[in-house]
Amino acid sequence: MKKVLIIVDPQNDFITGSLAVPGAEEAMRKFAEWVGIGNLEGYDNIAITIDNHPVDHCSFKEHGGPFPPHCINHTNGAAISRVVETAILGYGAKEVPMFYTKGEESNKEQFSIFETYYNGYKLLNDANLTNRDNEFEIHVMGIAGDYCVHDTIADLIKMGYKKNIVVLPEFIASLDGGKKLQNLIDDNELQTL
Repeated sequence: MKKVLIIVDPQNDFITGSLAVPGAEEAMRKFAEWVGIGNLEGYDNIAITIDNHPVDHCSFKEHGGPFPPHCINHTNGAAISRVVETAILGYGAKEVPMFYTKGEESNKEQFSIFETYYNGYKLLNDANLTNRDNEFEIHVMGIAGDYCVHDTIADLIKMGYKKNIVVLPEFIASLDGGKKLQNLIDDNELQTL
């Protein structure tokens, strides 16, 4: 069966930076260990979503949003965690991961990659997931479970992929300790790994 891994926003600002999520560093370390024992070999595609904000993004406190500035394009905070990058490139990935950006417009918040029509569709097309009759699994992990991971999964459900979703809770960190994401998993009877 075809398997696709979506890693949501494994970026420095969400791990140790300006918007560090409790448990993110540990979740990404566990992911790297899991990858190190050969678990990427079964994936046909790896997609990594990235917050890529301009300096005046609407989600920043000084522009009326709830968050401190984070993942500003072309900064170290927006970069992929070295732990995640090294794990993926060093151990058994069939293909180089594909990167998909979101949150690039100053006046638009986009927690899910599927809120950016072009990049969301591109991800599905690149991973060959547009034919729902095919047998495949979409594994989802990343940061933060109560925002970007939650909304990515919720959008996949809305698009008709509910039976294909497998959530990897061990590799997810949430600001709320995982409650909102767990409710989504329970309410939709989603598979977990």
